[in-house]
Amino acid sequence: MSMGRGSGTALPLGRMICALALALCIPVAVSARRIAASSPESLGFSAKRPSYIRPWYQAQIAAGALPGAVVAIARDGQIAYLEAVGTQDWGKRIPLRTDAIFWR
Repeated sequence: MSMGRGSGTALPLGRMICALALALCIPVAVSARRIAASSPESLGFSAKRPSYIRPWYQAQIAAGALPGAVVAIARDGQIAYLEAVGTQDWGKRIPLRTDAIFWR
């Protein structure tokens, strides 16, 4: 059975673009895991202010503005703050993780 052009088995353009985008994102996600984590203070950030981030996003989630968010703050290749808040879905069934991939 031929898989060539016109055989009716080719991926639709939308799926092909999605597959290509995913293939390009995977190496980025893998390399992002290698970024070193540091304390906010050691990177010149306030020690207290990052503690305001989670409550603010939780209020936005409670108000229905979004189901969840991943927040990252970095400087000079080091992560000062990385946290997932909320869920991946509006049904609130899947907890959001920091390695989530977003698309629309």
